Amino acid sequence: VFDAEDNLKAMNNIQDYYLSWLLRGNSPTFASDESIVPTSDIEKEWLNVSVNHHLGAELARNNNNALEIHEQYHNDRVVNKGSDAKTFTIREEYRDDFYSLIETIQEHLLCKIEKKRISIECNPSSNYKIGEMMRYDGHPITKFFNRGLSTPYPSHDITVSINTDDQGVFSTSLEREYSLIALAMERYQPEGYKNSPRQIIEWLDKIREMSVEQQFSNIKNKM
Repeated sequence: VFDAEDNLKAMNNIQDYYLSWLLRGNSPTFASDESIVPTSDIEKEWLNVSVNHHLGAELARNNNNALEIHEQYHNDRVVNKGSDAKTFTIREEYRDDFYSLIETIQEHLLCKIEKKRISIECNPSSNYKIGEMMRYDGHPITKFFNRGLSTPYPSHDITVSINTDDQGVFSTSLEREYSLIALAMERYQPEGYKNSPRQIIEWLDKIREMSVEQQFSNIKNKM
């Protein structure tokens, strides 16, 4: 049985843990980004959007216990033990062929998805944190749907949507997820594949329209 003091500590711990969840709504590099001095307007916008300004997240950034829990969750050596798992190594002389095989399989799968008119829901921040992306502009959404964009990928017109995933856990918003993708794509553009702000906005607006279409399709299917 907890006495009053122990019960208060437990409540504080739960609150700290909840606040540490809200920090997941920030860019995964938000702590290091604070030391970056913006050199352009787009860099200023990126730093502003990469940090979640939701009231709960603002409180979490001022809570040392929440910051410590967040740090342990993402960087603790125990968490990193997953890298000790057994792996196999592709011999160097076969690596190019192996990569080519993987890309061929992925492209075949995308063509099949497109032909069957399957919709793909994308959750940029969530995908970044649990996936293999190194940056927001590396999100595969530009492989799924790239009509109107200049990209190094094969042309695909798969129905996609941008979502928040678990809004309660990530404490983000749909507007912010769109902003992250837009700014990231404008900020990092590979040589030979440039897109103007207008192209990016028109591409995102089409995604918005497709998202609405998916909502109505789901409602119709449930009736």
